[in-house]
Amino acid sequence: MGGSIAFLLAASVWTAVPPWALSGQSPNHPPALWVVGAGSSTESIDLARQAAMADVVRQVRARVKSTSEDEHWEASSSTAGRSQGERSWTGAKVQASEEVAGIQIAETAQDGPTWYALAVLDRSAFAAPGRTAMREAQADGQERLIASTIALTKHRPLEALDALRLVDIDRSKFNAGRDRAALGEPDALRESFSISNSTTDSLKREVARGLELRRRLDSIEVGPDKIWPASAGLSVRFRGTPVAGVDVDLVGPNGQILGTDRTDTLGIATVKPSTIPTSLSTGWMRWSLRPRLNLQPAAELGLVVRRVGSSALVRLDWVPGTIEEEQTLVKNRLADAGWSIDKIHGTPLKAQLVTKPKGEIEGFSETLHRVEVKLVLSRKASRCELIGVGTGTTDDRAIENAIQKLSLPSETLRDLLSEN
Repeated sequence: MGGSIAFLLAASVWTAVPPWALSGQSPNHPPALWVVGAGSSTESIDLARQAAMADVVRQVRARVKSTSEDEHWEASSSTAGRSQGERSWTGAKVQASEEVAGIQIAETAQDGPTWYALAVLDRSAFAAPGRTAMREAQADGQERLIASTIALTKHRPLEALDALRLVDIDRSKFNAGRDRAALGEPDALRESFSISNSTTDSLKREVARGLELRRRLDSIEVGPDKIWPASAGLSVRFRGTPVAGVDVDLVGPNGQILGTDRTDTLGIATVKPSTIPTSLSTGWMRWSLRPRLNLQPAAELGLVVRRVGSSALVRLDWVPGTIEEEQTLVKNRLADAGWSIDKIHGTPLKAQLVTKPKGEIEGFSETLHRVEVKLVLSRKASRCELIGVGTGTTDDRAIENAIQKLSLPSETLRDLLSEN
């Protein structure tokens, strides 16, 4: 090794075009051990050296991209699979990576006015930090995975999500280290991060199932003479435990953020929009209260805003057998949506509520019931069906949540009250 270093430092000078200037290969530096780059310049030897070093940098500042060949090779443990992987690595697409250190000028040559330089980089020396990064990322990822699980058992969803986010970062660090290590150890490409995406996604879904998002106000009537109510907020809880420090956005129909608030120690965020709709035109506008939680699927809660309330009065004539508590929940849901309910003077609408179990969801520490409700409203030849699906720790709670999620198209009341 000492003779090799002395040879590199000596940087032999040729007096003619050397073979490596034409082929880009050096018999003294086999490609399995060295990255070799060649450069030339008609201006100076320094520029030739810089060009040779840049050639090495271009090769090293690369990361292996996933290709069908890579995936085939990584799935195989055979010798044939290994050679396939090595070929796919050498032809892989590249992208910029970290700065490259350790490049040395091994040889220079001159042919007339042209200078040539050969630059080399020891593969194993450059790859060693990559292997270290892989080991560290694996260890850190396992610790953070354990931390996220403990946070879930203690009903601390934000801590769990933060730990899972750090696991994803460790996965990226591992992949970056693996790409560097592969420069000197092609077998490194066969290794993968020990924590799969499916594992972290599963834990995120557990957090989502444990969260309870409670509407403090389901619908809001706004207009030039209306004031946005102070109670328009969202209560964020984790199996009954308030979640503080969650930013809640009020999102408009086009995705724009109209206001933000952070949940307090009671888990409540009171969101006020920066601007209030002032149009007198009738119609429905859908807004949503959206907690900023890194969850898949995203936890989102609909908030219906009616610009001008209806002056029409309706009376609900329930089909016999409908539970009184469910009647009250439906009445409140329709009233919140802008319907004026009057038992005496209202236009009669035949009403029927049908509930249907939709199975159960296994949560982190308990089983949640899932129920679909269908509200059937009819008058003469007009008829509509409104459907909502909800979950809860009991069937009654699931039905309550499902009624709160009944969709109410803007034309529903108009069609039911039109003359036939």
